[in-house]
Amino acid sequence: MHVREADMIRYAGLILCLIVLIGAMNIIGADIFIDALSFMLVAIGAIGYALLRQDGTSIIARFGDGAVYFGWLGTVIGLIAIAANKQGYFTDPELLGPALAVALLSIFYGYSLRLLSYALDVR
Repeated sequence: MHVREADMIRYAGLILCLIVLIGAMNIIGADIFIDALSFMLVAIGAIGYALLRQDGTSIIARFGDGAVYFGWLGTVIGLIAIAANKQGYFTDPELLGPALAVALLSIFYGYSLRLLSYALDVR
């Protein structure tokens, strides 16, 4: 199987991007970037979006777009939950920081999945 030069360049770009992301995550602490519910919201939402939108683009490209949309929606949902203060986030400063971090993770997941979809989308 012959790999085209353009594919090699795309994969090299993906590897560089992943090195930067993984390096930054390790410096900060990789454990704070893990939240299964946030990831599931983004991934399942992106799958639904990819199936819903039928505009001639590839399903992988639609998945990447959906991941970004649901990343932002997940953050909005998280910020609404924080603002509702049902868990006492505003009265306990030690709870507010982690709650904001989890709310922002869905944006991180959305753009990370979109980055992967760029590399996997062969046009």
